[in-house]
Amino acid sequence: MPLFGDSGNYECLEKLKSPANRVVKEGFDIVYEDFEERVALWNKIKKNYNLYKEGHCGTFLNDLDRDTRRIFEWALGVLAYSFYYNNEHFPALNKYKEKELELIGYILKYNVFEIWSVDDIVREIMNAQYKGFDETLNLLKEYYNGIGNKVDECIKDHTIRLYIRDFAKEKWLSYKEKMDKAIAEGMKYDWFRRFIEGVDAKIEELKGKISGLGDYIERERERLEEEFENWREIERRKIEFERERLRKEFEQEKERLIKEIEALKEIEMRKELELKLKEVEEEYKSIIDELNELLKLKDEEIRRIEQEKKKVEEKFDRLWNKIKLALEEEKKLSKDKIVRVEEASFYEIWFVDRLRKKLSENKTIKVNGRKFKVYKDEIVETKNIAPKNLPKNTEIIALMEEKKIVPMNKMKIMFRGVYYTHIDEYKKDGFDTYPMSLGEVKELIEKAKMNGKEYDRVVLLIASPTGFDDKAKEIVSSEDLKERYLSDKISLALFDVKEKRLYYNEVDEFCREFAKLMSLEFDDEEAIRCEKRVKEDVDVKGYAIFEEIAKEFSKNIVREVFYKLEKTGNYEVKSIKDIGLVLIKNNEVGL
Repeated sequence: MPLFGDSGNYECLEKLKSPANRVVKEGFDIVYEDFEERVALWNKIKKNYNLYKEGHCGTFLNDLDRDTRRIFEWALGVLAYSFYYNNEHFPALNKYKEKELELIGYILKYNVFEIWSVDDIVREIMNAQYKGFDETLNLLKEYYNGIGNKVDECIKDHTIRLYIRDFAKEKWLSYKEKMDKAIAEGMKYDWFRRFIEGVDAKIEELKGKISGLGDYIERERERLEEEFENWREIERRKIEFERERLRKEFEQEKERLIKEIEALKEIEMRKELELKLKEVEEEYKSIIDELNELLKLKDEEIRRIEQEKKKVEEKFDRLWNKIKLALEEEKKLSKDKIVRVEEASFYEIWFVDRLRKKLSENKTIKVNGRKFKVYKDEIVETKNIAPKNLPKNTEIIALMEEKKIVPMNKMKIMFRGVYYTHIDEYKKDGFDTYPMSLGEVKELIEKAKMNGKEYDRVVLLIASPTGFDDKAKEIVSSEDLKERYLSDKISLALFDVKEKRLYYNEVDEFCREFAKLMSLEFDDEEAIRCEKRVKEDVDVKGYAIFEEIAKEFSKNIVREVFYKLEKTGNYEVKSIKDIGLVLIKNNEVGL
């Protein structure tokens, strides 16, 4: 029903707007359409826009008229941007200023926030803490560091088409509101603040400074050594010169007195002079003794300084070797292997809390048809550690018993989750770079054997914030299965807390069944990660194969994701002979 003052035909209007609405809805995805299809859309939208302006569907109230013109102008602008983006020749592209295309590009780039709520963005921020920074967080970082101001400037630029600015303004304000709220929430966490404020560049700068630190200190050390040697030689020469000068003076004076004595005839005078000679000689000996004592003291001082210098050098060499090791590891793995004390302490809290929650949600675990139920769990911390900010090397112990109707011969399992750090390194330096060694893993295995003597099986999970050396990882994940650790008492798994990676021997049935617990990943998180992987496969290949995805995720999760995406109407699940379940985009050509 037309509104008061409105004589337009709404059905006619919707038909005219239909191609434009399609382009607006697809957003950035329109760039992937065939060139001919986009040209046809452009011509159709341009024709319909002219029909509208000529009053083909009647007249409408100002608000509706404004909204309609915005949609037409934006749709045409998006198509123009697609030709620009794909570097395609299209005559109408010349009618658009570079600033207009730049503004359209910004809005299309940030249109992920069209469908995301603030809670969705905050959840992505928290997930990124453990799984790495994705494109969404990079958009937030980009926005925070100046892109938002550029977009605002474009919207205010009067040389850009009014209706394009009007459309962009409405969208951008809604995106900004969501991003500002999400960023404000994320700023509660230091790691996010460092990330979004551009700490990456600062870290790279620091790495450069650290890399040059060795050369500088080596030069400075050589200079100080040279100065020290020069000072020592000068001091020694001063003392030796003074001693030699006095010796010469004494010899000269002695020779003179002897000559005087020999020349004297009177006995009394001779005795007096001989006495005087003895006094001079004693005085000389006293001065020489003082000089020798002074030289001794100087030597002791030199030895003390040398010892202090040696200690400083040893401390520097130790710290520098740690930093060099971290830098070498970083080059190999493209990861920062320097773990600061506050990071190690936080990872410990993360590990303990996640493991406790996993245990609370997995009270029963099935191994080879036998069910085991958790009947007790506790936390054990290292005692009397100062300062308080150091990691505590916490252990989580869960005791399990086989569920049987008959109470006889019930199998008992001890599960130990151990968080292990080099506390002395954090105490001395405030950071650590050394991965956990095979020897340290062996010590914890022996300890687990001792503490679990009363149990049929001990499942040992060792977590380290600095990871594990190659030899330690090989004992559970070597390509040669015969090299892997396998025991009738201990089931061993290693968890790199920083990399969020679990290493274990799949041949060990207890490790295999406990893996879901020890991965510290919850179903919702796995589902989100699985959905992202499935979408990437579909975007790149045009399809996603169930069996391929199930190699990385549990089959139940993959199946849930497949049918969830199908419900959106954008995807379809098909069963293909010899392949199985396949997810494809709607309107895609089949395999």
